[in-house]
Amino acid sequence: MSNAQRVAAFTNTNNEVWDGPAVNAQVPVMMQHAPVVNVSQPALIAGQYQAGTAGFGPSVAQAPVTAQVVQVDDGVAPVATRAARPW
Repeated sequence: MSNAQRVAAFTNTNNEVWDGPAVNAQVPVMMQHAPVVNVSQPALIAGQYQAGTAGFGPSVAQAPVTAQVVQVDDGVAPVATRAARPW
């Protein structure tokens, strides 16, 4: 794999393909609890998204959770809606 291919693989997430007996054996272990967020509206952002989990707070529930998505404005330019600040 060239350096350019490594950069492309790192920045183009969710499109990487791994193959081989060791990797294939681990797929059920790694993918069994991958949380997914289903957004039904507004249509502009509707779709299915992979979600990450935090190392703090309660774990993701097994039952479906229904809630509103709210855009957060942290008031910090240049991107006020990033909702997080670098440390």
